[in-house]
Amino acid sequence: MPSTGQNMRFRVVDSVQDFGEADWNSLVCVFTQGAAWQFKNWIWKSPEEVFQNCLGMYPKHQDEQPKESTRTWGISPLDIERNKRHMDRATVVGLWSSIEQFMARNKPDFFM
Repeated sequence: MPSTGQNMRFRVVDSVQDFGEADWNSLVCVFTQGAAWQFKNWIWKSPEEVFQNCLGMYPKHQDEQPKESTRTWGISPLDIERNKRHMDRATVVGLWSSIEQFMARNKPDFFM
């Protein structure tokens, strides 16, 4: 999907503790370590349900296997090259492309 050319502002948080309804509705992407405890006190009751409502990214080194627990979550690996750090830019571009595609499919009102 080509970029819309539109500037957007994203808020990055490390806790959902003070989230209200508007915050949950605006959630687009979650980075996970592959541990279910990360989702304690979320409005969705399981990691699978979390990732039915937002894009899930699992950062890991390219040569590592994902944690077994993540296989049913519907998340995408964000592969980071351990020994080819010059590839980081391509990884970041791919991340933003994935976010934009998710938003176009699941939250198209954000583009208005």
